[in-house]
Amino acid sequence: NNPERVTDLVSTSIKYLQSAIEENRKIAHALVVPDFNTKDLVDQVFNLTDSMLITSGIKVNFDISHFQQERINDQQKLTIYRIAQEQCNNIIKHAKAKRVDISLQTEDGLFKMIISDDGKGIEAGKQTKGIGLRNINSRLSILNGSANIKSVPGMGFTLEIIIPVKK
Repeated sequence: NNPERVTDLVSTSIKYLQSAIEENRKIAHALVVPDFNTKDLVDQVFNLTDSMLITSGIKVNFDISHFQQERINDQQKLTIYRIAQEQCNNIIKHAKAKRVDISLQTEDGLFKMIISDDGKGIEAGKQTKGIGLRNINSRLSILNGSANIKSVPGMGFTLEIIIPVKK
């Protein structure tokens, strides 16, 4: 009915299609299960932070000095990877962070992962609207693990997860 709008409508439609294709690629990439036989957990987490945080302009520091990978089974590795992935997503979406510190540790029959950012933080006890932290707690419950959150508005956010592992 409006031939003068055809060019604009086609252009807008193409942009929407390109956006949908890009979103599908992101979803597909997020669902791919990492192969821990070709790259160990540390390399997988490094790659994850490279592709998510560093490309977003966030500096990442790792501490793996107290980490022994052989104490962690494949199910635990996948859970740890997925939690790191979720937390990286949370940092990008909400934190406005410039720096993230990640620590992996295995000591006294426990695995600990601590992910801290220098972003805007949240108020203690504040309910979040998303499902990210619920997903993390759900994944941990299967492995008898737990999550601790420390955050102060304007002072960053720290997620610490603990999972029992073999000694």
